[in-house]
Amino acid sequence: MKINARFHCKEIVGTITSGEYELPEGTTISEFIKEAERLGNYTLSDEEKDFMGFMINGQGADWNTVLHEGDMLRVLYRIIGG
Repeated sequence: MKINARFHCKEIVGTITSGEYELPEGTTISEFIKEAERLGNYTLSDEEKDFMGFMINGQGADWNTVLHEGDMLRVLYRIIGG
């Protein structure tokens, strides 16, 4: 399946790039991030991952959300604090 991913947190994703990704059916956001790290030759720290939030097609999502053909995934800064 193909999805389109946009990283709106470039300061924390290093060489990971936005664009179209080809993934197996049933891939979760967590699995996608691992693949994006591999392709970008970059490893995110746990602290960097703590600052990441996700939206799929305009709806909130989490690390365990399954991606589907044609999804638009936005990787954002997650607001922490209160």
